[in-house]
Amino acid sequence: MNQVWPGDRSVAVIMNVAYEAWPTGVAPGISPMGNPLPNGLLDTQAMSWAEYGPKVGVGRILKVLEGTQTRATFMVSGILTETYPESVKAIADQGHEICGHSWSQNVIPVALSEDEERREMSRCIEALHRVSGQRPQGWISPRGTPSRNTARLAKELGLAWFGDVFDSDLPYRMDTDAGPILALPLQMEINDLPMIMRFGRSPMALYEELQRLLDYALRSGEQTALDLTVHAHVGGRPAVAGVLSDLLSDLHQRSDVWLTTRNAMAAWVDR
Repeated sequence: MNQVWPGDRSVAVIMNVAYEAWPTGVAPGISPMGNPLPNGLLDTQAMSWAEYGPKVGVGRILKVLEGTQTRATFMVSGILTETYPESVKAIADQGHEICGHSWSQNVIPVALSEDEERREMSRCIEALHRVSGQRPQGWISPRGTPSRNTARLAKELGLAWFGDVFDSDLPYRMDTDAGPILALPLQMEINDLPMIMRFGRSPMALYEELQRLLDYALRSGEQTALDLTVHAHVGGRPAVAGVLSDLLSDLHQRSDVWLTTRNAMAAWVDR
């Protein structure tokens, strides 16, 4: 692997947007209220909160990215090609990358047989390709939790990289029974869903924590890749979108940081 990023920079920041959806009548496992409902009750508030993503949030994030001239990797649920196809097409039309992120967020790989998982992955990839005109090059499972087969299936389906890895700071070659695939680790430290929804921190925490991470990474002099991740139904709200806009504007002013995407990082590693 190259020992530095483009421009002889040692630090890279990947801009990720999680654009997620659930089937009608299925609620996400986390909501702003924090305290879960009793078992068996449908969390209608969580359902409404999640629906903000395709209705409002993704459009606002696209405006922020356009305003700051930033390209991003969008992790997209395949079901959105049926419920909000115009938004999936808009992501690609604006020049962003689309990676597979399961058909819907309640489809967890470890709960599937190998054949079921292959069908779900194929269904997602083919639908995203058909609607956006862009075939995904990578895969990230819901909650970043793969099965023992996911990396191999990604390779068999012709994907270039696999993101459900958390055991390294940098990309590396992962061996599968179908051949090697590039593992692109997904870091969780700067992620709006756990930071803001789970731990109740201010949206400014995204800005402050990334700055601290950058300061440390640059002082260390080690080659590092960091993830900046927002969700359309969380980061697409005004309080977070404003912080994201300021943060991206600041990153573009830095000559010591490579602000990039997952496909671009994979291409750099393989050059």
